[in-house]
This record gives sequence, structure tokens and C-alpha cells, in this order.
Amino acid sequence: MPATRHFRVLPIDSVLGNSFSWKDIHEQLKPGINLFFTHGGYLPHMAYGQSIKDDLFSGKPINFIRMPLEYGDKKKLKPFQGGKGKNTVHLVGAFELPLDEYEKKLQSCFGWLRQKITERSQEGKSSVMLIAQPDVWWLGFQPDIHSVLLESGDFLHTYLLWDDGNLWDREVWANDSESRLKAAWRGSGWSETRVARIERGDFPCNDDLSTQFRNNLDLLVKQASDAESKQSVDQRKHDLLRTLCSYLPRVYDGKEWRTPFPNTPDEPGAPKRFDDLASLGRLERILLLDGWLTPWQYKKAWYVQPGSLALLYWAAKELKYAYTGSPEQFIKCYDWSAPEWFGGNLDQQEPEAFE
Repeated sequence: MPATRHFRVLPIDSVLGNSFSWKDIHEQLKPGINLFFTHGGYLPHMAYGQSIKDDLFSGKPINFIRMPLEYGDKKKLKPFQGGKGKNTVHLVGAFELPLDEYEKKLQSCFGWLRQKITERSQEGKSSVMLIAQPDVWWLGFQPDIHSVLLESGDFLHTYLLWDDGNLWDREVWANDSESRLKAAWRGSGWSETRVARIERGDFPCNDDLSTQFRNNLDLLVKQASDAESKQSVDQRKHDLLRTLCSYLPRVYDGKEWRTPFPNTPDEPGAPKRFDDLASLGRLERILLLDGWLTPWQYKKAWYVQPGSLALLYWAAKELKYAYTGSPEQFIKCYDWSAPEWFGGNLDQQEPEAFE
């Protein structure tokens, strides 16, 4: 795992503009509630003082409030009222709470948040920072429950927070296609830190990495549970993986290029244009907010795609797609020539047909 993370922020509550680095965040905060969605696995690392905390907060004294776990402690919630609140970060996630208890407390927490939004909007001065796991989006932005987050208007500002991996330095990669491919294999987002550095010609994807990916999928399925859905856990996992695999490009089957299911010939797999969260399907929003899909900018437009080739390879292998016997076979047989891959950094020519 790299010694330093490279977190970036993208505003997602309006027309997408430029992203900015986390170190510039305090200059970018607006009056009101600033809500950052990020990979659920990051939150315990922030709360319990592991390395990610220092990478994000540079060792500064920060008062972390774990919501809704500490929701009932009014003393700990006092910084929301201003003053020392500038050194307080509210982490919104399940932590060790059982799922049912977490969702129940979170709804109560939203009620408390509604009150604070009303109070702060009347004063219109203080900025409050919340970092949330992605289920806060679908638990808090439901129009049929008179959502506090939907009703807050211009006082709520939402962002995507992810680790870009710092892998795309054009001075390094510009004339080296092999290095670009290695960087694409590792990609960005939370999955990048799991993929071993490529020191030889191979592309690492061992049983340990697969286990880590499966564990993260288990966690995401729990976060994305729907009480009204009758789907099994296995079916929800399958649907999320298939959504990832919808980005798979054309594949050469030994005779001709074809479009892998579930894509269509009119819409072969490639990075997808990202204008706002509403432009994505429900499962894509889930994957983006948790960092399985990550944003990349290409010619001033934003696109989303799987966080790395390694993550996409693993998903394709889990669903038994063609040519997933090895990473090398996967790279060779699929068409990675779309210019938007990894913000234009991959820049591969269309592969030639082979016997």
C-alpha cells in the first residue's frame, strides 16, 4: 500500500466541473452542509487512527463524530453549532452497528440533521463537513420520505471523494505504452491500493486479491440492501458484478469481434459519459459512490468506468466471461482502444485479430 494517498474531490450536486485535491478542501467548503460520499471501508480507518487519517487530515487534531453511533451524545454533537466545529468531521456509517439498528438510528439522525440545517440556513455562515458511506445517498435522498437532504436546497453540497492513485503523470507515461498498461491495471480508487506493484511483466491478481474484492462486495451488498426487495444476496452480488461487466468492450472470439452480454452492438462497452448522478442507473450510482466505478476526465468531459483493469478482470472472471483464464489473455482479447479509457491515458491501438 502506498505511503501517501492522493484523494480528490468532485462536486456532484450540479453540473460537473473540475475536481480538486483534498488538500484544497478548506478553501472550497461552502456555507452549509458539505457531504462527501466515499468508499465505506475508509470510514473505520478515519475513525480509528489508521494511516488514511493522517493522509487526509495531515495529523491535525480532529474531533471525529461517528454518526449515528454517537448520535445520542449531545456533548459530542455540540460542535455542529459552530465555534470548534471547524475542527470536527462527522463520519456517517454503520461501524459496528447491526444493519437494522444502523438504519433506524440513521433515520433519527436525519431528523436531527433537518433541525440543524434549518438553524444553520437561517444564519448562513458556518460550514459543516460530513463524510458518508454511499448508502446515505439512497437512504437519505428518497423523495417519498420527505427527505431532509432533498429539502435542504442550496444549503447542502454533495461531493465524491476518492483516491486517484496518482498514477497518471504524463511526463512519465506519455511515450511508454507498457507503463500505461501497468498503470491501468492498478487504476485508481480503493481497489488500486489492493493491487500489488508491478515489478515484472505479469499483472497481479492472486487468490488473496480475489478474496479482498469478494469481502468488499459482501460489505457493499449489505450497505445496498433493500428491505422491500425479494432478491437473494447472491442475486444482488450478481447484479452488481454484471453492472461492472457492462463496461467490457468488444471481444475477439477467434473468428470475429463481438459485443459481450449485457451490452448491445449499438452500445459496446466503454467508459460512459458522466454528467450527473441522475444520468447513471441505480446500480451504477451505488458502484460509483463506493469507488468501484471512478470518474475520469477526458477532453473536459467526465466519464465513469471500473476503477482498474484488475477489478474489471476479477468481475469478469467471477461471472465466467470469455478469456479470463489469465490477465494477459484478458488484456489481449478485449478491445481497449476507446480513447476515453482512464482519461485518455491508456491510449491503446485496436488489437489485431489472432488465431
